[in-house]
Amino acid sequence: MTFATIVTGLLVFGRVGGLLLALPVFSAQGVPRHVTVFGALALTLVMGPVAPLAEDPRTLTVLVVGLGTEVLLGLLLGSVVRAVFGALALAAEVMSGQTGLAMATLFDPMLRSNQGTMGTFASWIAAAMFLGTGLHLQCIEVVAGSFQVVPPGGTTALLSSGVVLLEAIAATVVLGVQLSGPVVALVWMVNVFVAVLSRLAPNMNVFFSVGMVLTNVAGILLFGLALPYLLLVHHGALSQSADWMLRLLAQVH
Repeated sequence: MTFATIVTGLLVFGRVGGLLLALPVFSAQGVPRHVTVFGALALTLVMGPVAPLAEDPRTLTVLVVGLGTEVLLGLLLGSVVRAVFGALALAAEVMSGQTGLAMATLFDPMLRSNQGTMGTFASWIAAAMFLGTGLHLQCIEVVAGSFQVVPPGGTTALLSSGVVLLEAIAATVVLGVQLSGPVVALVWMVNVFVAVLSRLAPNMNVFFSVGMVLTNVAGILLFGLALPYLLLVHHGALSQSADWMLRLLAQVH
């Protein structure tokens, strides 16, 4: 085993490890860190032998900088997928706020933050879909092919990839608002109904006696009915996250 082979293995391990550290589900709170490390090591043993050999670093500083660059590249690739993954949770969080369910919050291990009950449920459903449909394997396949596009240690313009990440985040926000549209429209119609009812019966506390209960029940029912459609659209967006990853790789090479 030559020194160039060892350096190549370290750089491949850095990129794959950075991906798993940012990839949804694998980076969730509660997942043991040794699972990520051993997973990256196993993938390195598969990808390393077929990856192009890296140039022999002249100093230890060059090797450390190259390894850090590969880890950052993997983190950026995983962050693009993670940004798209959060679209469904964002939509559910908007729905929770509109229906009044955001008053009860739970810790979401997928996003590592406190979310409404509806948002936490959506994150778990999205995680099950992410693993069940093999989208995580698609992301790993893109990274495996990335060594042919950007050889180990061949990253030259890492900062320029931030534009692609920002575009992915912007697309996620737009998608989240679009997915929450039906519930937001329903809540608006309920509020209009409550406003008309309060004008007809001004002495009746319509908001607390009718409006809040009606909003909660209608929001939950519509969310349950629309969940298959939401998952279908979200799955399509996650399937396109590989294109975001390829765009990011094109920027750093």
